[in-house]
Amino acid sequence: MNKTLFIVAIVGTAILSPVVGMGIGETRSLILGLAPDEAILQLSDKIDEQRITAEQVQAENDQKTGELQSVVADQQTQLAEQQRMIDEQAKANAESKKLMECQALQKNVSYCNEKKYKLSLDAFLKESKAENPPAMESDEVVAAMKRSWKRCQDFYQEYAANGCD
Repeated sequence: MNKTLFIVAIVGTAILSPVVGMGIGETRSLILGLAPDEAILQLSDKIDEQRITAEQVQAENDQKTGELQSVVADQQTQLAEQQRMIDEQAKANAESKKLMECQALQKNVSYCNEKKYKLSLDAFLKESKAENPPAMESDEVVAAMKRSWKRCQDFYQEYAANGCD
């Protein structure tokens, strides 16, 4: 019987020990107030870790933002330089086109460069008659000379209108 009581006591203790231990552990924590403080400490530790992580992420983001702003500033500088070069090229093209137009006008009426074509019509006819009196006796020659003078005057106006000087 002693053996039976001894075995029952051992088996009972083995079965009840974990159950009693779990009950006592929770009760002890609740009684001593350890469980809420530990939970608060763990929660505050997690909050601190997250704050540190957030600060690190924010610092990295600020650094990346600064780098990107630097890249954008460099690109804007390059863009401004490219635009300046495009503007210079457009100006050079316009000047070249104007020069070509002026040269074309000049080739079309090259005889207008003579000094007498810059005179008034009466002075032009008088000088032409002085240079070649017999030819200026014909009405056809005088009419041709007037047309020639008029063509040169039109040329000078077009030449000036196009900015060719």
